[in-house]
Amino acid sequence: MPTPKRTFNPNQDTLVTTLFLHRDEEGNMLDIDTHLYHSEEHGFYLQEKKVQFWVERCWETMSELDHRFAAEDAPRRILTCACRPLTTWEVIRLIVDHHVPEEEGARDLALSALANASVKGCPQEATTSET
Repeated sequence: MPTPKRTFNPNQDTLVTTLFLHRDEEGNMLDIDTHLYHSEEHGFYLQEKKVQFWVERCWETMSELDHRFAAEDAPRRILTCACRPLTTWEVIRLIVDHHVPEEEGARDLALSALANASVKGCPQEATTSET
């Protein structure tokens, strides 16, 4: 029997942080807002809001430099708001990866300390920033 689909409600849940994680091949920021929420019912989850537009034969995520607001482009734009659950370890890893600097091994030291402290769900091989 399939499990019921979770229903996330960012309007009622606690916003923990907003992350800007997404860049295209040239380093330009993509028009994606990533919000980390906590729900009493579902735990932690990410919501990604992204603007996409139709280019020839596929949907592509817009970069902040590529906004098209002409009336003729309106039917070719969509906003998606996908949510996905995260484990506590995935939340810790997300925060460490994006807020602890790599310089002088600070990120590796933080991940190593978590692994050595036997933090529940922390894989022992997750002690380097490449994993």
